[in-house]
This record gives sequence, structure tokens and C-alpha cells, in this order.
Amino acid sequence: MGAPVFFSEHVDAAIAHKPVDEQLSALATLIQDAEFAKLSGYGPPADELRTARRRWLTLYDQWAAENLPHQERKFA
Repeated sequence: MGAPVFFSEHVDAAIAHKPVDEQLSALATLIQDAEFAKLSGYGPPADELRTARRRWLTLYDQWAAENLPHQERKFA
């Protein structure tokens, strides 16, 4: 496979074969860079940026489920 062309390919390459916490950091950096590029008048399509944000949220949910303590909610 050649160098990534589409933003989604950059996302896949940035998080490939990394633990979830490193995937979160790499994807957050990529999203921030893409948002800055978008504000500068270039950058990935908005749909691909939204997809990357959703992917970050999914990874965060996975990380949180594995690393944050579970608290039971008590209802009165």
C-alpha cells in the first residue's frame, strides 16, 4: 500500500497496531491538525472529520470501560 491519500487512510495508519491509549493520542493530534487545516482553508472533508471524531469517541468508550472504575448508580 502506498502513502495515505484520503484522511480516513491517515486515520487508519495513525492508529494501526497501537494500544488504545496511544490510538487516542494519535487520533486526537490528527484531528486537531485537520481542524486547523480546515480553518486555514484546506483540509479533509467535513464528513471524514466527523467520522474521525466518532471513531475517537468509540475508542474512548473502549478505553474507559477497561480503565475507569465502574460505579453503580443508586436510585432513591
